[in-house]
Amino acid sequence: MIPVDERTTTPVPGGLVPDPAGGTARRIADGSPPHATRLRSSEEELEKDLITFRLGHRRRLVSTLAIALSFFCAKIFGAIGVSYVTIVSVAGLAMAANWVLTRIALRARRWWFRFLFAAFDAT
Repeated sequence: MIPVDERTTTPVPGGLVPDPAGGTARRIADGSPPHATRLRSSEEELEKDLITFRLGHRRRLVSTLAIALSFFCAKIFGAIGVSYVTIVSVAGLAMAANWVLTRIALRARRWWFRFLFAAFDAT
C-alpha cells in the first residue's frame, strides 16, 4: 500500500487521499480532492440540464410546426372548420410560450427547473 499523509485531506503524489473513516487510501482518478470532484459533478449536471432544455425546446418547436402544418392540410381538404387566423394564432402562441419558458430555463438557475420542464415535456 502506498503511504498516505493522514493529517490532511489533500491528495499526495499518486492521486491517493485518506479515507476519513478508516484512514485507508482511496484513489481519485485525476488526483484532485473529493470536493473538487463534487464541484465538477454539479457543473456537469448543470451542463446536462442545459443541453436537455435546448433539445426539449427544439423538439417542442418541431412538434408545434408539424401540428400547425397538419391543421393547414386539414383546412385545405375541408376536414376542419377553423380559420387560418386561428391556426396561425394557436401555433404562434405555442411557439412564444415555448421560447419564453426555454429562456427562463437557460438563464435562471434553480434546482427544481429540471423537474418542472420534465413535467412540461411530458404533458
